[in-house]
Amino acid sequence: MVLDTNDVSLYAFPEGSRRAKSSQKIYDSLGGDLRKCNGGVGEKQLEWLARKLKKAESEGESVILHSHHPVYPSTSHAAWNAEQVVDLVEKSECVAAYVNGHNHAGAYGTKKGVHYLTLKGMVDTGETSYSVISVYPDLLRVEGTGRQDDYFLEVLPR
Repeated sequence: MVLDTNDVSLYAFPEGSRRAKSSQKIYDSLGGDLRKCNGGVGEKQLEWLARKLKKAESEGESVILHSHHPVYPSTSHAAWNAEQVVDLVEKSECVAAYVNGHNHAGAYGTKKGVHYLTLKGMVDTGETSYSVISVYPDLLRVEGTGRQDDYFLEVLPR
């Protein structure tokens, strides 16, 4: 499943538009000290995610979530409402991994059986960075090239 972590952002919508004004209000309500180059997941999308995860869980499916911004481990590059997304992920038994970009340094962490992988970027470096992720019933294999590390992420029943 793919999440739009620019669903709420200060740069994705034309200045003065309804969505730009709504995003500014949300940004201000969160304290206004978050990075403006980040974004967040809107309420409608959070509701959609909750429904989709519940359905996947009831059907015995495993889910890999993808987005642009990280939600864990905590970083200044994270989606504005990363904690809300992580809460939904933790409530579900079907999420195996959350894979994202945005933080060019990359990152990795696990929390409650979920792998959180931030793929490294190639911006601001002289070296490439990309990967191929192979998905197996009990394993995610990340074959990195350039700056990107390799990972063997075991998918455990939750």
